Amino acid sequence: MWKIGAYLTATLFLVTACARPVAIYPELSEYDVESERIAEQRLIIDRFYDKQARVDAIAWPLLKSNVELCRRYTTMSYGFSLADDRQIRERLDGLKLKQVREAGFGSRPVIMSVSNGGPADLAGLKRGMYIVSIDGTEPKPDLQLQNSMFEARLNAYNEFPDLPPMKVIASDGVETVEASLAAERICAPTITVVNTTDVNATAGVSSISIYDGLLDRMPDDNNVAMVIGHEMAHVAGRHVRKTVANSTRSGYVLWGLPIQAGAGLVDFIVAGPLEAISGVETGPGSALVTRLNNGVLGIQDFEREADYVGLYMASRAGYDISDAEETFRLLGQISPSSTYGERSHPTTPERTASIAITRREIEEKRANGDRIVPYGWPIFNETGEEVSGDAAESDTESQE
Repeated sequence: MWKIGAYLTATLFLVTACARPVAIYPELSEYDVESERIAEQRLIIDRFYDKQARVDAIAWPLLKSNVELCRRYTTMSYGFSLADDRQIRERLDGLKLKQVREAGFGSRPVIMSVSNGGPADLAGLKRGMYIVSIDGTEPKPDLQLQNSMFEARLNAYNEFPDLPPMKVIASDGVETVEASLAAERICAPTITVVNTTDVNATAGVSSISIYDGLLDRMPDDNNVAMVIGHEMAHVAGRHVRKTVANSTRSGYVLWGLPIQAGAGLVDFIVAGPLEAISGVETGPGSALVTRLNNGVLGIQDFEREADYVGLYMASRAGYDISDAEETFRLLGQISPSSTYGERSHPTTPERTASIAITRREIEEKRANGDRIVPYGWPIFNETGEEVSGDAAESDTESQE
């Protein structure tokens, strides 16, 4: 028993002998901490939507000035979007719904994004306002219902082009704005900021995601415009659909997985010893899996087309492309392996060299007074009818 007592005494001595700070730091109340927490979380939300506002401002000229390049993928827009507490929570992973509400956002939809130069912006609508009435009708405080009302009105423009402007009253509780909104036709993809530090941007069938980290690394709006133009070209070029079609028609969707596994095993077994014997780094561009995907699916060719058409889109929107190559050099600095390794994209040196040629091509056309349209790219009028460019789609595309 005396041993147990000795152990307990020793343990108690060690606990009471733990080192303690000697500085007399401030004592905080629970109120102090909670107030600061709410203020910080409100700042997180505001800064995130500041970045969305920046993207919207850059994107609007691109969306508006490239309708004829977007084929049939266009839509009508008032240039603003609504959000409520739940949508804010979904877009800002890391905050809880309760915290979003404590930061001042509730279930009542408010305007969280206004495209600079769009109809809503020119009419005086601002972020933080809520919709009081639409054409004299007070909408229910429900995000889905209000979005449905606006979408129905926008869709009506396709059937009734002479539809009168929509009458909207909006308020932030202090200022009230009565606006007459006439929708404008723009390229269709929705462009949203993704809350992540990754430096990337992606395009789906009808949507574009711009990563938070990319905006931090690209303070120049001209660089961001070229990235958005690149992703818009992916959407307008139907690259996701074409990749799926290539996978299906080639049978890659069936045999691709086992072939990829085999190629990956060969890469693992061969790449390391090859580097050791030759003393030359093979790099990611030598991987059989990468070559296989690019060869069968045509992914890199779609990236080359998006670089080419995307620069035209940025130039047509009025952005300065005189130093377009810097955008891709910057990507090379962010990811050094991209300067020699071909993955889904060509290497950044290839992209930079190609962009330099495209830039000179655009500058020559502008100097000669020629139309600023990419060679071989179909051009469409406002009704979606092809008016110039390639006379017909390829067999591959027409079957999709």
